[in-house]
Amino acid sequence: MPGDTRARRVPRGLVVALVLVTTLAAGVLTGCSRGTAPPPEPPPSLAELKARLPLYRFLYALTADDVRVSEARQRLIAACMDRHGFRYTPPPAPRTSDHATSYPAPFGLEPADLVPPAVPEEPRGEAYVRALYGDPDKRISATDRTLRVTRPATGCQADAEERLLSDGRVRWLTLRLRLDDGEKQSRGAIGQSVEFRAVGDRWQRCMRQAGFDDSDPVALQRDLPAEADARTGPRARADLRCKESTGYLTTAYTVLGAAQRAWLTEHPTVERDWTALRDRQIRAAHDALGAAAPR
Repeated sequence: MPGDTRARRVPRGLVVALVLVTTLAAGVLTGCSRGTAPPPEPPPSLAELKARLPLYRFLYALTADDVRVSEARQRLIAACMDRHGFRYTPPPAPRTSDHATSYPAPFGLEPADLVPPAVPEEPRGEAYVRALYGDPDKRISATDRTLRVTRPATGCQADAEERLLSDGRVRWLTLRLRLDDGEKQSRGAIGQSVEFRAVGDRWQRCMRQAGFDDSDPVALQRDLPAEADARTGPRARADLRCKESTGYLTTAYTVLGAAQRAWLTEHPTVERDWTALRDRQIRAAHDALGAAAPR
């Protein structure tokens, strides 16, 4: 005789209630998880992208220590010129907020392109120039693969630099050339990047849809008319819109950062020596500012 199954049956109303409770609980949990999930991080700003580039930090970033070194150099020059009987007016003191506008733009036009205003120079006589820059026939020089630079070996400017760098002036010039060369080599290397080529293709397609047949943003900027309002024209606006919609600048600066880090890895003495000489200047600037009377 078959057993009585009525005791094992679950009432239909209870089943429906359990399903509803389960569904509601799942909805609550889902809602909680959605509510507590962190919002996506905003993309980095252009200034942040540039500040992450290792060679840009050496060549263009301006820290509080850099400002102190600049201030010490100008005070030392002014004191030296005063001893020669000349009043030296230093250029405007740099600010740490100025570095964002001093970064180069290797990928053509960028949002908020700013050009620092030119600072007019004071009239200078021959005696003034000689006191400041010394004997024109006496120079120090540094040479890299394709470039040679020189600086005064005598005069108030040279004296100030020697006070801060001691015997490291030529090495400092040489390292500056090496870093410039590393920046150029890194810029050339990113053409091998799959990501950079892909974003360049997307930029080209976007520009064609806007009615322009440019090969790349750098060539576009180079070919713009020289008029002051060229940057606000339709071609330039299309360039900036396409850069934003394709993520061109984010990709370009990310790839460039990787190329610069690779270059520094291949040239470890550059970063080591640059840091050592920079620290030497910071210490000397501290001493000079502590000893110099405010002007």
